[in-house]
Order: sequence, then structure tokens, then C-alpha cells
Amino acid sequence: MKDKSGQGNDATQDVNASQPEFVKNALGTKPVLRFDGSDDFLEFEEVNTIRTVFMVINRNPGNQGFLLGHPSAYAFHPGVNTVWSNSWTDTSILNGLLRINGNAKDGLAENYASSEPVIFGIRTSGRVRASNLSKDRGNSLHWHGEVAEVIVYNEPLPTSAMRMVE
Repeated sequence: MKDKSGQGNDATQDVNASQPEFVKNALGTKPVLRFDGSDDFLEFEEVNTIRTVFMVINRNPGNQGFLLGHPSAYAFHPGVNTVWSNSWTDTSILNGLLRINGNAKDGLAENYASSEPVIFGIRTSGRVRASNLSKDRGNSLHWHGEVAEVIVYNEPLPTSAMRMVE
């Protein structure tokens, strides 16, 4: 996955069996990366100043995999039937803002639709880190679904700016 910020922090996977599938024209005329939920993931140089994230994703039913992961942190830990886990998700995410398709959501009480593309927006209350798309530390929790776009900011965008990006 090519980093279009000019920072050269491309997401890569050297193991063929763990590469997500590139699917052309999967979201209208736009391509997606399809993750199998088993072992697919992409790695990138650690970003340790994440404050705002936008993703266009399509979650398969029953998916409890990670959107963004790290080998020793679990900031973006999903809940069982909710977006976030009360026990594991980083408090900077829990105390931040979650927007799904432009609407504020309580990630500890709600989940988001599966089997349809959604715009996922997160503004954290503090810095969090990630170094891969879709893998939890040494566990077998991988993303099962599609990722069309990821935008990461190292500053907390105001809600008005989040609306414009969405």
C-alpha cells in the first residue's frame, strides 16, 4: 500500500501467503485490499503520534480483527459486539471521538454495520501508535474484510475538519 503523504512509509508484506488480495473495481470503480481474517496483514514503520484516523472499510460478518495493530500495543482493540473493548482499547481512543459515516457513535455500546462500506473516523484524546494494518500482537486476531483507504494525522482534527475529510 503506497503512502501518498510523501513520507515514504509504505505498507508492505514480504510473505506471499500473508498478503491481502488487491481487488480492482470492488468499491464502485475504486480498488480495495481484501484481508482474509486468517493471516493477512501489512506492516509499516511505526507511527507513534496518531491523533486522527480515517478509514474506508467493509467488515465481514463476525469479524473481530484489528484495524490497526502493533507488536506490543493494542490501542485499537475491538470489542466482542462493539467497536471497542472496555478492557483493552487504549483510553486515548475511548476518551476520543468515534464517527461512523459522519455520525458520532459510542464505541463501547455500539458496533458498525458489516457487509457494507463505512467511513470510520477516530479522533483520539492523546497519542496512540500502530505499525500494521490488521494484526494483533502475537494473537490470531486479523482483520477480515476490505480496506479501501487509510488517512492518518498526527494532530487532533476539529470536528468541522473531520466532516470535510469524511
